[in-house]
Amino acid sequence: MKLKVNWKVVLCLAALSITQNAAADQYSGAADCEAYARNAERQQGSIVGNAAGSAVRGAIFGRIVGGNSKSRRRGAKLGAISGGLRAAANKRKAYDHAYNRCMQDAGY
Repeated sequence: MKLKVNWKVVLCLAALSITQNAAADQYSGAADCEAYARNAERQQGSIVGNAAGSAVRGAIFGRIVGGNSKSRRRGAKLGAISGGLRAAANKRKAYDHAYNRCMQDAGY
């Protein structure tokens, strides 16, 4: 008894196998780069910590400029806002830079 091979089916299965492996490699590379970028972002420090430090500096500046407690509060608020925004922007830049560099090095 001789088996009859349908070469069209074999060819289609081989093509499907090759394309699935290529797609899986691409997505695993993107996932690896995303994890690498999140780690780089995490190493930038805390947004709350930067906001707190900026609030202290703002309160000192408000004390020097205004001299009263209202000026200190206003300086602390402005310092906290600007410090938090600056920290968030730095974290986003670190993420974007690390992700783009990883994807470029991986050849995507």
